[in-house]
Amino acid sequence: MDNRINIYCEFAFFEKFADLCPQTKNGIPHKDYKHWECYFDMFCGKNDIVITDIEKKEFISQCNDDSIAGQILKLILESHADGRGNLVCLSNEKTNMETHEQDDNGLDYFSKHEQTIFFLNQNEETCRYRENNYGLIFISPETLLNRAELLFTPQRYEINENTKNWSFLKKNISPCNTIYLIDNYILGKESSIIENNIKSLFDAILPSILNKRSFKVIVSTEIPKGQDEQWANKRAEKLKRWIEELRSYKIEVFINYTKNKHHDRNLFSNYFLFDCGYGFILSENEKQKGTKLTIFPITHRSTLAFMQSFKDTINK
Repeated sequence: MDNRINIYCEFAFFEKFADLCPQTKNGIPHKDYKHWECYFDMFCGKNDIVITDIEKKEFISQCNDDSIAGQILKLILESHADGRGNLVCLSNEKTNMETHEQDDNGLDYFSKHEQTIFFLNQNEETCRYRENNYGLIFISPETLLNRAELLFTPQRYEINENTKNWSFLKKNISPCNTIYLIDNYILGKESSIIENNIKSLFDAILPSILNKRSFKVIVSTEIPKGQDEQWANKRAEKLKRWIEELRSYKIEVFINYTKNKHHDRNLFSNYFLFDCGYGFILSENEKQKGTKLTIFPITHRSTLAFMQSFKDTINK
């Protein structure tokens, strides 16, 4: 995975995209127009990989239409011309995806697209069904604008003495199947503080349903000074159990003892990076001092760069 966003968009979705643009009223742009424009910039992104389920010559032929939809398709095509972009036309891709699912091999297909955003010309219920199966984002025409705020705008929160737990993160819930937690100091906190924070944090972020695969959690931390690996392993086993017991589906938790070069504590899933200065295992004293939590979406360029840098460190 490089630093490019992977997008799969059915051509039928592209054809509807112009009609999904919010209309101006009395010359005033609709409040959601900026979100539609963000999606358009994504489809035209020179640094993104856009896969669609139609042959290139058919895509080109549709651009000759003088309608608004035809002109939008032409702009998308031109933005990827002459090697400037990464438009990949695979006419069999939709059939390939559906065949894997029909043969109950959907996991084999979707495990190769762990950070892909899917735009499907299907209804919201069908997209939600796939999200619940694979922990990936599937956007339908009817949910396009509703999903935009989280996908394009960083969310910021003040953490202070009024922050009881991490349950407020449930409103930022998004499909995922993997979480990385990076915190050098997590094992050195009091056991009760670790338990309360870990349960609250993961209960807020873990999807309630995951039907077709297990969930993976990777925790990267450091063994506290004065302690040995045996001591750390006992604490790590408790941490694993607290997370695994939160859901009925299988959760695999891996603890890596690695000194991380980043001072800030971070957590990231398939599509979002959570950055918090004091970390996610907070005592009451740390809450009183105050800190900030920022959630960066994958569309924020530095998000992908950080994710990949950390994964490279772990995989060495």
